[in-house]
Amino acid sequence: MKTLRCFVAILVAVAAIAAITRLVKATPASPSSTWFEITPSAFAFSISDTLTVTVVLRYDGEGCQYSIYQLGLYQNSGAEPSLEFISPPLLGPGGVDVTSTFTLRAVHTGTSELFASAYGEYGGPPECPWVWRYLNSVPITVIVGRLIHREYLPVIKK
Repeated sequence: MKTLRCFVAILVAVAAIAAITRLVKATPASPSSTWFEITPSAFAFSISDTLTVTVVLRYDGEGCQYSIYQLGLYQNSGAEPSLEFISPPLLGPGGVDVTSTFTLRAVHTGTSELFASAYGEYGGPPECPWVWRYLNSVPITVIVGRLIHREYLPVIKK
């Protein structure tokens, strides 16, 4: 009787391990190794200056990669946005390059927090089933002032 109980316990354990393995295999791999890198042309500038923001989709080769997505650059700047878009704020869906450029103009003083966000499809069978998901960047802060103080000092030569 004791042997029969041990045999049943082993069968239950094997069935539980098999069920857990199936659940892990059914979970889609996430693009955890895919991220956005944002680089502004300046972090501080004056009203009416132009800001160019470069957004690069990075992928370190592990996990799933984004294939088709719509990319947008967004700003959090309170009640009145300090930047206006010269270029379109959204690119895609589809046909978006790995490196994208957005052009903005400073219209009001203040700080703006810029971040890139994509909604798209990632995957690549067999290890990555096709799934739709958002991918957001780490925000960056830029400052718009009335006039950035510039001081030109004379050069003294002997």
